[in-house]
Amino acid sequence: MAGYLINNLAVILYPSITSWLFPVTAVPALLGELSLCLFLLFRGVNLEKYRARLALQTA
Repeated sequence: MAGYLINNLAVILYPSITSWLFPVTAVPALLGELSLCLFLLFRGVNLEKYRARLALQTA
């Protein structure tokens, strides 16, 4: 999140530094988003707990 903020502020305030700043801020963002994606793909949702919560909400 901070990487996106820093990159966007740099584009607005200092457009000349964005050519080297983007890779520096994009790599941590890529790692964070990729790790979240992989976590959700492989770990997923615990269906048993999800169905139990759904049953409590509808009751």
